[in-house]
Amino acid sequence: MARHAGMFVLALLTACNPFGSSEDVVCAETTPPADGAETATIGQLEQEQFVDVADNQSYPMHHGLQGGQHIDVSVRFFGTDGSKWKHDLLVTDMGSGVELGRTQIEVDACVPGWTETHYIRVVLDEEGSRDARIRCVVSRLDGDGEIVRSLEGEYTIKIVDDG
Repeated sequence: MARHAGMFVLALLTACNPFGSSEDVVCAETTPPADGAETATIGQLEQEQFVDVADNQSYPMHHGLQGGQHIDVSVRFFGTDGSKWKHDLLVTDMGSGVELGRTQIEVDACVPGWTETHYIRVVLDEEGSRDARIRCVVSRLDGDGEIVRSLEGEYTIKIVDDG
């Protein structure tokens, strides 16, 4: 009986691991920017391809089994050096400016070159469709985890709640 209870706990932790990662990091075989400078943007994965975010692009809200809601965001950046990078995503309501959600992850970069991180989950505090803003900061870290350089961008999106 104890063995079955232990297996149930292990299965539960695997399915609902708050410390786990759902991100998918890939090295993109794409031409570097013409000027060779580091750059970053957000987007979505469509038919297995990264697509840059368009102004007022729709992001579907996903509802979890435990009553929460989130959006999935992709980040694409070109780095020239450094192996560890941090992505910090902040989502705010366009009308009120209230923070709706924030997430921060670290990734191992494909440098020099393009790194794409897909399925970055930003848990939202409120449900419902709305106009929102995503602030994305992509930072190169040194060996001690300190920020060396940051690339920033702000994007206007529409969160669509079909649930």
